[in-house]
Amino acid sequence: TISDSEQSLTSGVLSYEFIAGSRDTLFTIDAVFEGEANAIQKDVNKDLSFYPNPASEKIVFSGGNGEYRTSVFDMAGRMLLEETGKTELNISSLKAGYYILHLESGDKKLSRQLIVY
Repeated sequence: TISDSEQSLTSGVLSYEFIAGSRDTLFTIDAVFEGEANAIQKDVNKDLSFYPNPASEKIVFSGGNGEYRTSVFDMAGRMLLEETGKTELNISSLKAGYYILHLESGDKKLSRQLIVY
């Protein structure tokens, strides 16, 4: 599970850890930043979301300006799907597993773990 920190941070590294794959491999993503990162910056993206998660056929987007650019990446960082303009994404071609979904709408951006079953 990817979770967000609620505390205010100044320059440093923010790490996300998650388990993926059938072998329970632990992945760590380190975000290096300068300046202040806090809940106020994070709240900008709360209007942008997708559902259901986990999913097997399609996911639906909500929030933002209604025009979406979507990318789905595997855990190795390879882009598997990319779609622009639609309010839903057919994911039936993806094998069961964990992916990263990147969603953009206007100036809002959201990256979250997507579970396909």
